[in-house]
Amino acid sequence: MRCGEGADTENDHHYGPGRYPAPSNAADEKSLGIFTFGAMAEGLGFPLPDGVRKKELVVIGTIGGFGLTVALFIAGEAFIDPALQGAAKMGAMLSCVAAGVAIVAARSLKIKRMR
Repeated sequence: MRCGEGADTENDHHYGPGRYPAPSNAADEKSLGIFTFGAMAEGLGFPLPDGVRKKELVVIGTIGGFGLTVALFIAGEAFIDPALQGAAKMGAMLSCVAAGVAIVAARSLKIKRMR
């Protein structure tokens, strides 16, 4: 049995066609995780890469929230119902918003381009 097979999607009030909670949550969680564990590692004595400070780590985390390839693959494999597949893939595509957020964050934090 594949994931999603036999699921009661008509009575599912949290997920389904037209609902996209996963991309923003996944992007937020990945971004927070990258920043938190990077800062924690630095606190434990592991240095960040040259030229990377906490504000750069925020932008790196934001960029890390953009996990499109895996999300599209999983969406295609996890759901049988084409409507659910479409909703999940659209949610993955909406995670592209993370790129815009990363650009805004980098500019507002006055991060200069690394060469």
